[in-house]
Amino acid sequence: MLARWPAYAAVAASLVVLAWARHAVLGSLPVPQPVYVDNPILGADFFTARLTAIKVIGLDLWLLLFPLGLSSDRSYNQVRLSAWSDPWAWVAMLVVVAILALAFARYRRDRLAFWLAGFFAIALLPTANLLFPIGALMAERFLYLPSVAFAIALVALLSRLKGGRHTVTVVTVLAVLYAGRTFARNFAWDSDLTLATADVQTTPESFRLHDMLAKALFEQDARRNIDRSIQEEEKSWAILAPLPPARSSEFPPTFLGVYYAAKADLDPANSRAWYAKSLAVLEKAREISQAAAKAYDDLQRARGAPPTERSGFQQLYFNLANACLNLGRYQEAIDALRYGRGLNPAALEAFDGMEVAYAAAGNLRMAAVSLVEKAQVDGFQPATLGAIREAYRKIPDGSCAFVQQGTAWQLNLNCPVVKSDLCLAWSDLAQAYADARQPAQSRALRDAAVSRYGCAVE
Repeated sequence: MLARWPAYAAVAASLVVLAWARHAVLGSLPVPQPVYVDNPILGADFFTARLTAIKVIGLDLWLLLFPLGLSSDRSYNQVRLSAWSDPWAWVAMLVVVAILALAFARYRRDRLAFWLAGFFAIALLPTANLLFPIGALMAERFLYLPSVAFAIALVALLSRLKGGRHTVTVVTVLAVLYAGRTFARNFAWDSDLTLATADVQTTPESFRLHDMLAKALFEQDARRNIDRSIQEEEKSWAILAPLPPARSSEFPPTFLGVYYAAKADLDPANSRAWYAKSLAVLEKAREISQAAAKAYDDLQRARGAPPTERSGFQQLYFNLANACLNLGRYQEAIDALRYGRGLNPAALEAFDGMEVAYAAAGNLRMAAVSLVEKAQVDGFQPATLGAIREAYRKIPDGSCAFVQQGTAWQLNLNCPVVKSDLCLAWSDLAQAYADARQPAQSRALRDAAVSRYGCAVE
């Protein structure tokens, strides 16, 4: 036994180095945001989480034996959390205990079985959700390395059965069957559309697969597939809808809102009804997005971590604004765009949307200011300057906004409305960066507004 200590010490030393390297690389990063719909164990109590994890091990063993129901995704709610009354969890528990007991009982007489059981357990343990929850509850990719131990164990077991002369034949047949299953499965991986179409049949309670299928159909042919996209996204959203907002996902309701809006454009006679449906589901997505962002902020504060930039799906707010605009709810559209801009002020789409929304609301001055902000972000591109010039032409006191320098038109800083609007734009944009929790950029904008234009920026 003492002769093995150098080997054990070498392994222990490598683990210490690994832990140190991991901390050095990841220690300064923000606290990772847990995603409940990827792994419901994250929200379960200790007993429920471990019982569910053991059930998943049982499902993994079954999948290794009979790889028929393959799927690329088993997110919420395909694998249900296990309670005391879940018989399959207890069956899995018995199978796992039996395998471990057999391996230990035959330790001296069958070192290969003991080694294979250990190999399988060690390879599976980091992704088994037993020691700590990870980013997924169950995934076939977690079985790549453990399947090596399984294959060796299967061949070893067959070779020890009576009539061992038939072992080669049986192993050959199994190899052909497994290889055939692998070959057939490859066709599903041709595209997102083929993969989602196949897997949604195997795992119909996975919200992400319905979402994936809806997107693939829409990308293939939005006009022809719009009804099927809506149908699949509605299935995805129906799976998530009962969850509390902080545990749900904003993506299915966001894309469902997108598809409803696309249907509105394709069905002009009923467009208002479709836009109303789009707005309703997008408001649900906003509730989820902001609840998740608050929960993440609370988690960071609880762990003493510095706040990160604001989280959220920016396109949600742009699509929400689009629905509001088409329903004549202009101030709500402006509010949605301003919030979305605060997630990433460098996204030019926000400023274009704000210009349209302010103009629709009759606030031509703020429409022009929105374009001035865009110019500050995109470096005063010619197309943006042209749009600003057109905006000022609609403003009564905006005739002096541009002067011609040779063949080009430039903002006239001596025009009172331009000077005022530049200061307003820089101040508003600085606030957007502050909202996005990018204080360095916000301070730089405020300082530049003072030094360049003499603005009184707070």
